[in-house]
Amino acid sequence: MRGFVNFSTLFVFSLLLTACAGNIDRTKEGTISQYSEANIKERIIIGKSTKKDVLRFLGRPSFPTEYADSNDWFYYSDVIDRRVYLLVPVVLDEKITLNVIFGEGGVVGSFIYLKK
Repeated sequence: MRGFVNFSTLFVFSLLLTACAGNIDRTKEGTISQYSEANIKERIIIGKSTKKDVLRFLGRPSFPTEYADSNDWFYYSDVIDRRVYLLVPVVLDEKITLNVIFGEGGVVGSFIYLKK
């Protein structure tokens, strides 16, 4: 009986230890992940915001590296978030892409926001 109690205690203890285990990789997280789509729509105004405004708000784009002469800017963020709750694996990965397209005079013509 004593062996069963020790095994049960060990099992419950190990279950509690693994109940909230997680692995989060933020090495590819970009500045874009700090803002919601609604916040971006408030700050980047089509037909009004300029390249300078976008740079102040989001910083340098992920691509292209020579962004000054480009009219297509891409911002990427990729966060891998894997957790285990009570032995049930949960995937909370987040991938965000923002493509800002500039028109005449470096003014924002449109942008596309994708979140997966």
